[in-house]
Amino acid sequence: MSRSAFAANPALWLLIGMPTAAVIMGVVIVTLASNGPTDLVRDDYYKAGLAINADLTAEQAGEALGLSAALSARGPGRMLVMVSQQRAPFDAAEELVIELPHPTLATQDLRLSAPAVAPGRWVAVAPRFAGTRTLLAYPPDGRWRLKRFGLQVQDGPAPGEVSAP
Repeated sequence: MSRSAFAANPALWLLIGMPTAAVIMGVVIVTLASNGPTDLVRDDYYKAGLAINADLTAEQAGEALGLSAALSARGPGRMLVMVSQQRAPFDAAEELVIELPHPTLATQDLRLSAPAVAPGRWVAVAPRFAGTRTLLAYPPDGRWRLKRFGLQVQDGPAPGEVSAP
């Protein structure tokens, strides 16, 4: 065919181009499918589902204790993380594990140990961050868990503290 035949008949481009594009896309799709991950369903999906239920049970146990959490500024670059129990009888955990995961950057996740300062009250000092975080607090044995979304560092005294005049 001459060069003028393609220029004179644009329908010829469709006749040749569409099947060619389909073949090329088919090769791309087969390549991606054969080289990509094949684990669409976890092998231990049943155990993972049970773990989710255990997490929900731990969160319900934390709600039953009437737990609250607060973050307050403590000087430049520092903050106070406080977890308090509102209802008696107070939990006797000597320390809590506190996690403040960053929404997108795992390198900026914070994991702290908060010792008990009174029955039902745990406090830790941490580096200050900007923005909001989710707070997870739980005793080392994991019998309950507190989960609070969207916490921000508040300037001023922490709830329950008296500021000096």
